[in-house]
Amino acid sequence: MNKILSKIALLSFFVFLAACQSQKSPEDQSTENPKYAKLENKGSQKNQPAKEVNFEENAIVYFDFDKSQLKSNEKNKLSNQAIWLKNNKYKTITVEGHTDYLGTQEYNLALGERRANASKSFLVKQGVDSKKIKSVSFGKEQPVNNAQTDEARAENRRTVTVVSK
Repeated sequence: MNKILSKIALLSFFVFLAACQSQKSPEDQSTENPKYAKLENKGSQKNQPAKEVNFEENAIVYFDFDKSQLKSNEKNKLSNQAIWLKNNKYKTITVEGHTDYLGTQEYNLALGERRANASKSFLVKQGVDSKKIKSVSFGKEQPVNNAQTDEARAENRRTVTVVSK
């Protein structure tokens, strides 16, 4: 009888151990898919579940014509990027600066660089380590829309954040 009870106890222990290992914490789940990370809920209790942020939805930041200042409605995207980067400590990014086709190649390369640096500076101010961020300008060389309309040009005035690792 004692042998049977000890076998049952041992079997119960292994079942309990297997059940504990199969449960994943929310932190483990957020790192399984690198496109997602937790978004901290400002003003809420610490134990509440956080929203998930899709990095790809926040990767493109748009700019006004001939400007490198961040638009207020685009800063939220960069804030989400900053949260994602802080939650994914081993990831690095490249911020690519782009322009529309108007202007010379030299001017647009400089404008694209100012845009990339504006996004990078904002991320650093949000607490992201500057060593995790590279910036590059493509100027007008990689348009997403080749149409010669105001809407197409607006689509091309952007920075794109690409996850490197």
